[in-house]
Amino acid sequence: MIKRLGTAAILIPSVIAIVSWGPQWSFILSIEIFLLVAIWELFQLMKRLGSQGLVINAGLIAFAPLVWSLSESLGIKFILLAPFFILALSLRASSNLRNTLHSASLNLLAFLYLGIPFSLAVLLRGEPGLTSNWPDDLIIVFVAVWVSDSAAFFVGRTLGKHHVTPNLSPGKSLEGFLAGMFVPAFGMAWLGPSMLPDQSSILFLFLLGLTLGLAAIIGDLFESMIKRAAQVKDVSNLVPGHGGVLDRMDSLLFAIPWYYMFYQAAALFQS
Repeated sequence: MIKRLGTAAILIPSVIAIVSWGPQWSFILSIEIFLLVAIWELFQLMKRLGSQGLVINAGLIAFAPLVWSLSESLGIKFILLAPFFILALSLRASSNLRNTLHSASLNLLAFLYLGIPFSLAVLLRGEPGLTSNWPDDLIIVFVAVWVSDSAAFFVGRTLGKHHVTPNLSPGKSLEGFLAGMFVPAFGMAWLGPSMLPDQSSILFLFLLGLTLGLAAIIGDLFESMIKRAAQVKDVSNLVPGHGGVLDRMDSLLFAIPWYYMFYQAAALFQS
């Protein structure tokens, strides 16, 4: 626990500093470093699942945030076209169709699972026009996820009695899940007006916090599913007390796309 808290005490201020005050090039460089490590970790899991990560796929995943940093419309086109390129590449190893289909599926999963969230992180930080809260958008997602993870962990550890995901994560409980959803929801409703000045609706802020907490929980469970299938406890030991980069970022990989879609949907209904 001490090692876990010590690592968090170093990482959290560093992340906030880079997102809030660092130049765009330093933020993109940081994103690429974390992304490359995450790709390596996920490819190690794929190897344990009997599949090989394609080198060209790693390149496409790493290139995606750079494309989004140039243009949102260009990034959307890249995200839509790259999966078909990955599937086409899988045809080159068609001697064993069952293994090829398995490999194609996992490589496609790798692109969607890592490429889209990291790309949207660049978009949220680099586009002042998305919600008029730049650069607070990404900070809001980070804080909501950190609050959700912490609330779920401590409430689940102290009060958790109803274990609802024994096959994915036996230690997770219903009490922890509810805390992981409602603590960020009430926190967003309380602090949101000062961080999101373009949103005065308490209901909007409450629902945003609630669904961000839910997305964080789903992200955590999804990574647990992959690790269970690969029969590992942690993806790696690169982050002391937390496991690997994927172990630390699993909730964000679902929360970042959800935040983007939530605002896009809200804008659509308001227009």
